[in-house]
Amino acid sequence: MESTRVAGWGLLMPLIIIGGIYSGIFTPTEAAAVGVVLSFLIAALVYKNLTFHNLKMILLGTVKTTAMILFIMVGAMLLGYIMTILQIPQTVVNYATSLDISRWVIFIMINIVLLILGMFLETVSILVITLPILYPIITMLGFDPIWFAIIMVINMELALISPPVGMNLFVLKGLDRRNT
Repeated sequence: MESTRVAGWGLLMPLIIIGGIYSGIFTPTEAAAVGVVLSFLIAALVYKNLTFHNLKMILLGTVKTTAMILFIMVGAMLLGYIMTILQIPQTVVNYATSLDISRWVIFIMINIVLLILGMFLETVSILVITLPILYPIITMLGFDPIWFAIIMVINMELALISPPVGMNLFVLKGLDRRNT
């Protein structure tokens, strides 16, 4: 009960954010800003564990993560541009549709490739690199793109817990209080 009481402010945040979006008080983008401001105020005023040193470390971590994601996006955009010029997606689509095998076998092969990529790459980079190739294949094979998007999300969740990278495993280990 003590832990629930202490965590109460943090547990209210999802309710405020989702409630604000669904009630029309603010948009999802504004909800992100509200979440940041609420987190800042709760950490500074309620929990009183936000110091200038902690704030500096938080901001440095944010800059590092943002820069990493932007570099991945730039690299993926360049790769996408080169693949478009070389017509690689069209070649892969033609090859995949010309195979005399079931569309489900191709679908399973796609899932295996995504699982293997998830063991070594970050989720955003996998999506940005593979979707320009996979989307035309999926539509040519007659699969629903929305259904495939759900399968991609499940694959990316598996990627986040698959060793050796397993990003969610590192996050969970970082949340372990005995580790700090």
